[in-house]
Amino acid sequence: MINGYRVTLRWLICTLLFTASLCVAESNPGVDPAGAFGRRGPIFIGRITSIKDAVQNSTLERGTVVIDVSEQLRGEPLPQSLNLPFRWTDDRSPSFFLSHAKGPLPTGFDRVRPVVGMQVLVFLNDTRPTETPASEVLDLSTHSENWVSIVKSAVARDRLPDGKRTNELLDALSDPVKFTREVALVSLLQGAQCWNGTSCRSKAVAIECHRSKTGPEAERVEAINALWEFYDPTAKNKSTNRHIVSDFFSLIPDHNKQVRRAAITYARFVYFSGGNWVPNVNTLDIPDRAAVIDVLEKEQARRTEGAKHLADLLLQGK
Repeated sequence: MINGYRVTLRWLICTLLFTASLCVAESNPGVDPAGAFGRRGPIFIGRITSIKDAVQNSTLERGTVVIDVSEQLRGEPLPQSLNLPFRWTDDRSPSFFLSHAKGPLPTGFDRVRPVVGMQVLVFLNDTRPTETPASEVLDLSTHSENWVSIVKSAVARDRLPDGKRTNELLDALSDPVKFTREVALVSLLQGAQCWNGTSCRSKAVAIECHRSKTGPEAERVEAINALWEFYDPTAKNKSTNRHIVSDFFSLIPDHNKQVRRAAITYARFVYFSGGNWVPNVNTLDIPDRAAVIDVLEKEQARRTEGAKHLADLLLQGK
């Protein structure tokens, strides 16, 4: 499941790797409709009819945006017209850099500068949705993706009966649209039907293992990240745990540096982050252990974190 422990480890992993390529598989923190979708708040399509500014200059606007709701996609019924607070800062200005240097990049209307007449897809917060800033806003005129159709499909999938919904979510893990994959992954991780020793979990792991070996670099690393989310340190899912860790080790000789180092990092966390149970390396399905050890020794020379410990682990066969 996704929890504070997982989030902290993900942050640590990205920090340890110190490379944007690994973290690219996460949602771009400035444009994250998947994260906003997961907050379960209302979603609607609307048009900006007016802007009431308390502060306005060339690099900063702050005030209230008035939106006429044309179609609601999810949530309790909203008023026909909404007033939402916003604070926009030009991302090229020094004030933008200073305000976000120690925190997350902006979302919602803090990221999208509101303009009268703009057609928008708005994700509201699940608590006090009409009183707090929107969690995400998409300017429908600037995106090549058909976001309305994509989000409507995700909403419809959520409304399916459990069994059919699970199958649809498993299929969505391989969808070409990143948003759809991310929403499906989070939904499966949060649902009991795909956690403890189920065929759903085994199928999800098999899908992500396949994805980790094919396709563009960012999508392969995204799949490795997903496998880590499915790893269960409580030992309730030993078989799928072995499948996941076998995949990590099998990817270590990969020709792609980011894939290789992501695999090393996650394998290191499995064995050296204090989990309650770890698989014995002798029980793992690793096609070419000698090649894995050879790469780990080379990565050790490059000072890759954890490479030496993993090489010693394989050599000792524990």
